[in-house]
Order: sequence, then structure tokens, then C-alpha cells
Amino acid sequence: MQDALSQETDRLTILNRIGARLAAELDLEKLAQETTDAGVELIGAQFGAFVYNVLDEQGKRYTLYSLSGVSLEVFANISMPHNTEPFDIAFADRGILRSDDITRDPRCGTNVPYLGMPPGDLPIRSYLTVPVVSRSGNVLGRLLFGHERTEIFTHEHEQLLSGIAGQAAIAIDNAWLFRASQHEIAERRRAEQLARDRNARLELLAQTIERTHAADSPDALLDIVAWAARGLVDADGACVILREGNDCYCAAENAMQPLWKGQRFALSSCISGWAMQHRQNVAIADIRKDEHTPHELELYRLTFVRSLLVIPMLRNDKGIAAIGIYWATQHAAESAEIALIETLARSTAAIIERLEAERALRTLNETLEARVAERTAERDRMWRLTTDIMVVARLDTTITAVNPAWSNLLGWSETELIGHKYIDFIHPDDLEATLADAHQLSLGIPTVHFENRQRHRNGSYRWISWIAVPDEHFIHAAGRDITAQKEQAEALRLAEDALRHAQKMEALGQLTGGIAHDFNNLLGSIVGSLDLMLARLAQGKTEHLDRYAQLAKTSANRAAALTQRLLAFARRQPLSPKVVEVERLIASLEDLLSRTLGEAIHMEFAIAQDLWTIQCDPSQLESAILNLAINSRDAMPDGGHLVIAIDNVHIDRLYAAQNHNLSPGQYVRIAVSDTGTGMPHNVIERAFEPFFTTKPIGKGTGLGLSMIYGFAQQSGGHAQIHSEVGKGSTAELYLPRFQGVTTEDNQAVERADTVPPAS
Repeated sequence: MQDALSQETDRLTILNRIGARLAAELDLEKLAQETTDAGVELIGAQFGAFVYNVLDEQGKRYTLYSLSGVSLEVFANISMPHNTEPFDIAFADRGILRSDDITRDPRCGTNVPYLGMPPGDLPIRSYLTVPVVSRSGNVLGRLLFGHERTEIFTHEHEQLLSGIAGQAAIAIDNAWLFRASQHEIAERRRAEQLARDRNARLELLAQTIERTHAADSPDALLDIVAWAARGLVDADGACVILREGNDCYCAAENAMQPLWKGQRFALSSCISGWAMQHRQNVAIADIRKDEHTPHELELYRLTFVRSLLVIPMLRNDKGIAAIGIYWATQHAAESAEIALIETLARSTAAIIERLEAERALRTLNETLEARVAERTAERDRMWRLTTDIMVVARLDTTITAVNPAWSNLLGWSETELIGHKYIDFIHPDDLEATLADAHQLSLGIPTVHFENRQRHRNGSYRWISWIAVPDEHFIHAAGRDITAQKEQAEALRLAEDALRHAQKMEALGQLTGGIAHDFNNLLGSIVGSLDLMLARLAQGKTEHLDRYAQLAKTSANRAAALTQRLLAFARRQPLSPKVVEVERLIASLEDLLSRTLGEAIHMEFAIAQDLWTIQCDPSQLESAILNLAINSRDAMPDGGHLVIAIDNVHIDRLYAAQNHNLSPGQYVRIAVSDTGTGMPHNVIERAFEPFFTTKPIGKGTGLGLSMIYGFAQQSGGHAQIHSEVGKGSTAELYLPRFQGVTTEDNQAVERADTVPPAS
């Protein structure tokens, strides 16, 4: 009896101790060990174990939490705890399993080809297992106890272990709750730290973007970007690669050990080049294991770089640069890190574009400034060195600036001119015109060409040709000395006057000689006829007097005709214009022309249909046609072919512009052509000059063609000659079409609605 009480007291002591210790313990491993040790002590087992209810990946081994009664070395070479049948049946339900001998217990079955436990495992015969069930009803694990002898464990042992298992379950639940809360706290702290890190990185990114916008040069910008890129992702290095043609150029680097700054590589030999060409990010967690192009990774394998991230910068969908980031250890870039660097890359690309535009603008401004400076220097040199005088004056002609040429050309110094009015130095005869020009300038109208005489300091005057341009308040003018040209022009004018006077005297000499010769012939004929008449009368003979009188009259009529031609040439004889139908006038002249030309000349007419009428002096037109025919006859001493052609022509503005003596309009053209000797160009140029003739002295006065020319001009038309030596000549008369109506006596009456052809 005394022994039983003592055993019960020991058991209660153990239970109280284990209960207190389990209630105070929050470490799962210690809980499991305390529980196992207490169970072995209470029921006298050789060994005990706490096995967690989890199989391994192969579904074989249970997880051993604690072991008591034997050392861990004993289990080093055995498969315990194993999901053999004794263990498997223990975990099959939530009940208590007690076996006095597992080698004979049908519940445990056999582990073929063995009975009981497999060879090498503990020699268990007595077996007792109690489940550890949580408050939620889950089997957390089992307390397993064993002994090599049979029939060791009793029902009382089951009850003791059940109590310990219940206390252990509560303690384990509490430990799990404590561990879960600790894990939750740790996770919360980790999340808070991640948030702080993310916010710090975002703040760094914002500060970096702000700093990059303030960068005043590409180099400063890229240094900031390299520094920030490394800091944003806690990397060991970062660099900025620029694309230059087919090369990659490392423009900036921030690294624990400088690698590539200032170096240049082929675009195809580096990952940055690949990223720019393909416009894609590249993230490599371990370059030693990555299967990317080996050639492209060779640059990195020779350095401390173990992992890297490359983000291209794009502009207009083309890679222009890249940010490269690298770590000395394995690092798989996270999406948040990639997003940060992508944002930095986009901002940097925009700023690079802005800086390039600013640099281009600065270059342009510098070029423009250089050009302006060069032009200013050229202007200053021109102001100082030109021989032309230059002046700046107010709109009231007060001089504000002059160049040194004033002293050289006119003798005035700068101080003698500034503040005085420009018009104070002008010749009195030119003052009115100069004031008028100054008024035009004050209205904003530039002066393209103006001449006046400028007073020299010695009192003389020099001719100046001016160009002037006004602005809002001033007149800017440049003048060139043309005194020598003026003197030369005056000398030329005097020489031309003298030449013209000499030519007139020569012409008068030729005229008087020709007229004297013609009048001598005519007077000789008249005087001879009169002498014969007087001789006949003295002899008392009257026969043949009428013949001599007719000869005298004929000569007198010729003299009258010559006088008439002289008067017409001098334009002192007025024309008697009438409306003329040219085809009728030519028809009336046909017999006269035939007798005048003779049989050696074959004459032909080419007259167009529906000829317009003209208005002219018909007798002068007859004389002109007859004169042209006689000239053609004289040009064909051996005979030839003469054609008189008449047609209607319309002179347009282009043809009129090429023939300055014609106005656009409708004309009747009369052309007299021959197959004679023709005329050289120098003769054609002078053919219409008065008194010019190529005929021998006494054969002509040189007035015929000049009279024809004068008649055409007076009639509102024109005359011209075309000729080629050896091929003949063509003389043309252009007489304007008559646009009015005629009366019964063929007098012209202008229509009120008719526009003259020459206008």
C-alpha cells in the first residue's frame, strides 16, 4: 500500500512539473522534448518519441520532433520513424493504440518479409502511442513509446499519456500562435521596410529626375543618371551607353570598380548594343549560367560582374542609349526594379533630346553671332575704307555720323559735319530737288538713284550719285563721286555736238552740191530751150518753138518736183491723208512701174485677199513704192526678178518689243523684194540716213529712202530693210489699218468707239 501511494505521489509530481513547464514554454522543439521525456519517465518506457504528422516528398518518412531514452546516434542508420505498419496504423485514426507484442498483434500486421519492425530498427515488442490533438481537432502528431519486453504498458499508462498529450497539444497550439504572431510581426516589419525602401527609391528617382532636368551638359546628365541607377537598385555598378553609329560608347559609369568608362565597343559585341537594336530589356541573373550569345557576354565574364540588367532608351522607336546595371553576385532583377530604371530611362531620353536641341540651338546661335560679328566687322571695314561717302542723318537732314571718306573726298572733318544739316552743303541749283528727295525719304520711300552737287571745303563742288534708305528715325545714304564721269559726259556731249555740226555741214555740202548739180542740169535745159527759141524768133522762124517751150516746161516741172521733195524732207510740206485701198493704188501704178523698170526686170505682184484699208497721203505712197522699185532696178543692172507683196499683219507685243519703232496692232505690210546685189550690214544700218547714198556723185542725193522712212513715221507706221549680199533685198512698209469710216469723198471719219492701233 505504501509503495502504491509513493508511486502515485511521484506521478502527480511529474505531471505537475511537466504541466507547469509546458504552460511556460513557447519553443516547439523544447515542448516536444519535455513531453517525450515526461512520458518515458511516467510509464517506464525504454524510449519515446514525438513524431509530427507529415510525410516527406516520397511519402515515406514522418518528421521526428524529439527523441528520449536513446541517443540520436542510434537512429543514424535506421529508417525510424518510418511509415511502417505500426506507425501507419497509429496515424490512421485519432485513438490510442497499445500493443503488448507487435510481432503478434494482427492490428500491426507484418512488414513483409519481416515480422514486427524491420531489421536494424529498434527491437520493439511493447508499443503504446497516444495522439496529440489540437483544440481545432487536427492531429498534430503522436507520442510513441516502446519497450523490448512484452506486456509493459497498461491502461493506466494510457490515461497518464493522454493527460500529457492534452497539455502538450495546448502548449503546442500556444507555441504555434506565438510563432505565427512573431512571423506576422516579422512580415509586417518586412513589408514596412519594403515600403520604406520603395518610397526611398521613388524619392531618389524624383530627386534624380529633378537633377537631370537641371543638368547643363550631356556629361553632367549622364553622370547623374549612372549614380542614380546604381543607387535605385542597390547595384555594384551602373553605366550609361550611347549609340554612335555602329558603336557603343560608355559615356558615364558609377561602380565599385571602374570597368568601361570612355571605352568604345562594336554594337554587336555587347548586351547594351543588342538591347538598343532590338528595343528590349535584358535581365541576366547569372552570366555564368545564361545561354545568351557567348560573344556578347565575353566582356562581362572577364570582370567581377555576375548579373546584369540593361534598359534601352528609345526615341522615335529607335534605341539611342542604354542604362546598364550590374551586380557582383547573383541577382534576379525584380519587376519593381525594372520599372524604376525604365522610368529613369524614359526621362533621360527626353532630356538627352532636349539637350541635343539646346546644343544645336547654341551652335546655331554661335554661328549666327559669328556671322553677325563678321558682317559687322565687314560693315565697319567698309565704313572706314570705302572711297564712297556714307552718312547717317535724321529725317530733317541733320547729320549724325559720317565715314572718313568725307575728309578724303570733300575735305570736311567729322566734327565739321555732325550736327549740321546735309542740305547746307548742296549746290543752290540742286537744293530744290534735294529737298524733294529728302521729303520722299521721310515718307519711307527709298532713293534708288539721285544726283546732286556737294560743296567741297575749298568752295568747289563735286557731283555725287546717291542711294538712300530710310528707317523709323534716320536716313542711311551712300554717295559715289561721279564728277569725272560728268566731265567725261560733258566732253562727250560737246564732241558729239561738234561732230553733228560737222556732219550737218558735210550733209549741207552734199545737199547743195547735189541740188546745184540737178538745178544746173535743169536750168541748163531751160536756158538752152529759151536760147533756141530766142534764136528762132530772131531769125523769124516759128517752127519747133512749141517743142522748145515743152522742153523748158518739162525741166521747170522737174525743178518744181525737186523743190517739193526738199520741202517734204524738211517736213514743211503737210501730208494730205486719205483712206487708201492699196490694191487699187498698186493697179494704177502697174503701167508706170513696167515702163520705169524696163524689159530686163520681171515684175510680179503677190496681193492678199481682203486687204484692210489704210489712211495716208496716196501721192506719197505712190512715190514711195516707185522709189523702192527704182532702187531695186538699180540693184539689178543685169536684170532680175522684182516682187511687190501686200498682206495684212498683226503685230503682237513680243514682236513690237523687239522692234522698238512699232506699236502692237493691225497693219498692212507692203514689201518690195529683188534679186539684186544686196547690201552689207553697215549699209543697212545707214540706209535711212539723209544724204547717205552708195551711188556715184550726181546719180542721187540720198534723200529717197530717208523720205520713205519719214513718210512711214508720219503715217503712224514703220519702214525696215532686210538684205544679204549677193541674194537681194526686201524693203518693207508697215502702215496701220484704218479703223474708222469714210465719207463719199473718201475722207476719214474716226469712230468714237475705235481704239487707235498704235495704242
